[in-house]
Amino acid sequence: MDRCLGKYLGECMIVRNVAIWFLETILSSLVVGLMLWLLPLLLAEYSLGVLSIVYAVSNALNVFLPMIGGNISEVVGRKPIMILGSAIVTLSLFLMYVSQKISGILSLILFLVGAILFLSGGSISRPASGALYMESCDQSKLGRMYSWLQLVYTLSLSLGAFLLGSIVYLFSLDICLLLSTLLMLSLPLLRIFIIETHKPEPSRAGSFLAQVISKFRVLFTELGDRDIRLYTMILMLTSLVAWINLILPIFLSQDIHLAEKEISMFYAISILYQGLLSPLGGRFVDKHGFRKALIIASMIDFTCIGLFVLTVKTYPILGISFLLFGGATTWFEGPAYFVVQEKITREKHRGAIFGAWNTISGMVGVLPPILVVFIWNINHLLPFIITAIVGITANLVLVLRIKLCED
Repeated sequence: MDRCLGKYLGECMIVRNVAIWFLETILSSLVVGLMLWLLPLLLAEYSLGVLSIVYAVSNALNVFLPMIGGNISEVVGRKPIMILGSAIVTLSLFLMYVSQKISGILSLILFLVGAILFLSGGSISRPASGALYMESCDQSKLGRMYSWLQLVYTLSLSLGAFLLGSIVYLFSLDICLLLSTLLMLSLPLLRIFIIETHKPEPSRAGSFLAQVISKFRVLFTELGDRDIRLYTMILMLTSLVAWINLILPIFLSQDIHLAEKEISMFYAISILYQGLLSPLGGRFVDKHGFRKALIIASMIDFTCIGLFVLTVKTYPILGISFLLFGGATTWFEGPAYFVVQEKITREKHRGAIFGAWNTISGMVGVLPPILVVFIWNINHLLPFIITAIVGITANLVLVLRIKLCED
C-alpha cells in the first residue's frame, strides 16, 4: 500500500495520516451533504430571521475559535485540537437528535444550540487539521492530492444528500439525526490514531497562556508579509458573499418549486457532477500552475452566470444547471488556492496563519447571512450574480498580484 500510494502521490508522505484524511472525509461529508440543504430548510420553518440569526451567530463564533485553535495547536500540537473539534460537532448532532424527542421551549433551545455548534464547532480544529494534512503530503503533488480528496468529498456529499436525505422523508428526522451522530462520532475516534506532524519548539515564555500569547505576536509579524496580506484581502472579499449554501435551498424551494425529495436528489446529482472536475483541476494545477487554472475557472464562471440569468426564468432546470456548472469551478479553483496557501506559509507558523485566516473569514462571515436577506428581497437572482462577480475578481487579483509563489 505504501509503495502504491507513494508512487502516485509522492514518496514524502505519511500514509496513515493520508488514509485517515480520506476516511474521515467520506464519513463527515455524508453528514455535511445532508445538512447542506436540510438545516437551512429546518431553520427557515421558523422564519428567515431565525435562519439569518443562527448563521450570523455561528459566523461570529467562527471569528475567534479558529485563531484560538490554530495558536493552541502551535503549543500543544495539531492532534489534540483536531480531536476536540470533531467531538464538538458530534455533540451538536446529538443535541439536535435529542431536541426531536422532547417538546416545548427546551426542544427549540437544544435544536438551535445544536445547529450553531454544528456550523461553528469544527472551526476550532480546522487550522490544525489543514496544516497537519498539508504537512503529511508530498509538497510537489499537493494539487493532485487536493483534487482527489475533493472528488472523494463530493462523492460523499452526493451520497449523503440523497441517502441520508431519503431517511428524512421515508422514516423520520430523528432517525436521520441519530445515524448522523454515529457517523460523526467516528471522527474523534479515528483522529486518536493520527501521527503528529508538528513538534512544538521548547519555549521560554513560561506558562501555557504566555506561550499562546507569544504565538499571537509572531502571527502578526507573519501577516505583514506581502503575499500573505494580499491573500488575506482576497479571503475577506470572498467571505463577504459566502451565502450560496444558505440561499440555494430556499431558491430551489420557493422559485423553482422543488419538493424536499427533489432538492436532495438535485444536490446529490449536482455535487457528483461538480466533483468530476476535481481530478482534472488538480492535475492541471500541478502541471501548468495555479495562474492558468484560475484564468480558466474565471472564464467558465463568467459564461455560466450569464447563461443562468438569461434562462432561469423561462427554463428553470436548465438555468440552475448552468449555475451549478459554474459552481463546479470551485473544485477546479480549490487545488490552485491550496497550492498557493502552501507556498506562502511556513510550516512552523502554518497552524497559526490558517487560524488567522479562518478567524478573518469568520469576522467577515457575520455579514452575509444578514446582507443576503436584504439582497434577496430586492431580486432573487442578485445574490448569485454578486457571488460570481466577486469570485472572478478574486481569481484575477490573485493571478495578477501574487509574486512569491511563481509557477
